[in-house]
Amino acid sequence: ADLRGRRHPSGLQPRRRARQVREGELGVPGHRRIDGEGAALVADVGVLDFRQLLEQARKNMAADEALFIRGDNPSLAAVELQTIVEGAAGKSGLALNQRSVSAARKKDDFFNEITMTVTIDGTPSQISTFLSQLRSAPKFVVVRSLQLAPTEVLREPPAKGGFKKTVRANLTISGLLPAPVRKNG
Repeated sequence: ADLRGRRHPSGLQPRRRARQVREGELGVPGHRRIDGEGAALVADVGVLDFRQLLEQARKNMAADEALFIRGDNPSLAAVELQTIVEGAAGKSGLALNQRSVSAARKKDDFFNEITMTVTIDGTPSQISTFLSQLRSAPKFVVVRSLQLAPTEVLREPPAKGGFKKTVRANLTISGLLPAPVRKNG
């Protein structure tokens, strides 16, 4: 298509309009003008740089996806969450008294959530270490709820060395897993 002599809806010829936009004489609807260092940065970015940025974004996305519990199979997701929680408990010197894992349920369009409820007895220091281990787990897990209660209630002052501070913790821990991709068609 030959554009010579044709006018753009704005009333300018296409080449002249492109030059004016490039030189900052005209604004582009929906865009803001970049001045100073930003303009130099944008001018330096070429096609190859956009490919590198796209590749870096893909790598970042893959690294972020690795933080989620694998959602290929709900049973495997439950086992993975249970392994993470049991590993954190073992490193803290705790044993899980009770545990129950719920089925994965839809959290939003992109993620499903699997929850595990556990009961553990230990010292406040062990519980704190357990929570720190969960925080530094290789997968993204969240403590949804935590209830602490003493295991012994004192009625009178204990004999010297006769009291051991232990608490019972009831926790609900959840992990996110990617929702299965729905295929159109």
